[in-house]
Amino acid sequence: MIKIAFTVWGDRISPVFDCADTLLIVEITNKQVKNRHLESFNSAKPLFLIEKLIEQEVSLLICGAISEMPADLIENSSLKLIPFISGNVDKIIDRFRTGLSLGKTFLMPGCGCNQRGCTGKGHPVLSNKKGNPKNKGNPKNKGNPNRKGIKKQRKP
Repeated sequence: MIKIAFTVWGDRISPVFDCADTLLIVEITNKQVKNRHLESFNSAKPLFLIEKLIEQEVSLLICGAISEMPADLIENSSLKLIPFISGNVDKIIDRFRTGLSLGKTFLMPGCGCNQRGCTGKGHPVLSNKKGNPKNKGNPKNKGNPNRKGIKKQRKP
C-alpha cells in the first residue's frame, strides 16, 4: 500500500505549491485505487501539513513548483517529495498505480536539469521506485563513463 498526496487545482496538479490549498490523498493497494479524498490545507504552514500527512501515513507528496523553504522542510521529514510536476492528476495516479515512472511527460514546462531533485541525467527522481529524492546529481558528470579519460583542451 502507498498513500500519495497531490496538490490539486480542479483535476490538475496545482501549478504552485505555495499558493495551493487543496490536497488529493490517494491510497493505492495492489495496483488499485482503494480510497481518495480531498482535504484543505494551508501552504503557508508547511510544518502543519507535514504533521497531517505523516499522521495519515502518506509517504509521497507530488506538487508543482515549490519554494525552497517548504521543499527543504518536506525533504527533511519522512516524506518523499516529487516537485515540478504538471498535468491531469488522474493520469499521474494511473502511472503510479501501474508502476510506471512519470518520465518527462509530466514535468512542468521549462523544467531543466537544474531543478530540485534532478540528478542531472534526466529526471529519474520521477520514478515511483524507491530511491533517494535528495540526490542532487553531479553537474560535472564525473560518473559518466563517456567522460573518462577526456581532458579539457586549452585554447592556444
